[in-house]
Amino acid sequence: MAEHVRVAAKAAEGCVAAGWCVGLWSVHNWMLAHFSASTQHAVWADPRSLISGSIVPKALMTDDGPDHVLVEGRFGFASGSDHADWLLIGGRVSRGGPPEPAMGVVPRADVVVDENSWDVGGLRGSGSRDLVIEQP
Repeated sequence: MAEHVRVAAKAAEGCVAAGWCVGLWSVHNWMLAHFSASTQHAVWADPRSLISGSIVPKALMTDDGPDHVLVEGRFGFASGSDHADWLLIGGRVSRGGPPEPAMGVVPRADVVVDENSWDVGGLRGSGSRDLVIEQP
């Protein structure tokens, strides 16, 4: 943890937005380490992959079998998404009971990043844009 904070703080010395994104990319990799081995293998097939996301569990995900959910909606404040290869999406999924928090990871190519959703003065470089996912 100390090394994680040191690296993010060092990046922030040059640009606060960069420090913010470095911190999130690092934490999101740690979060991915809690996914199944097959998901980790897919994401880390390129070890340089960056993972951003919108992890507030607001979307209702549909159970689509073991280790799979379907998700649709708009997800805000995905810092670093301009440079990410993969995106974490927070939601809730019901598997025979009340909905519980869940998280999915999707390739950046399957998500629309709303370029007009982040127009601010401070931390502009964090690119904390909205993500839009639509099922075909």
